[in-house]
Amino acid sequence: MLKKYYIANCKRIIVTTLRGNKHEICLYKDNKYFYSYTALGDNNVLYLSWFDGIVEFIRQNGGRVEKGNCRNSKVGYGGCTQGTLCYYVATECYGHKIGESSFDPIFIISAILENAGICKNDRGYIQIKSEFLNF
Repeated sequence: MLKKYYIANCKRIIVTTLRGNKHEICLYKDNKYFYSYTALGDNNVLYLSWFDGIVEFIRQNGGRVEKGNCRNSKVGYGGCTQGTLCYYVATECYGHKIGESSFDPIFIISAILENAGICKNDRGYIQIKSEFLNF
């Protein structure tokens, strides 16, 4: 669904984070990953294939999960504990182990999913919209 949405919009979407910051998120020409010069840093990308797992993780956890935060925590500790979206992304997408540091793109993942109409992005939580709960 995200791939079709981005292709229909010339592979460039402006998303707004909860803090009101706007970021242009682009789908790379091979349609395999998202990149942004302002939101993801120089070498960080979000693979389109990760989003199916992210949405499924939210679904399997009742449709609403705590986002978490790896910025000040190591994987498995503080704001990046098991059951949070941050932990899922750090371990399942980036392949980090407990105790390692991880890049934390949750703010932009949440903004992408909300912009596409798949999730509602709230402070501290992300919730799948009811029409996608049993998709």
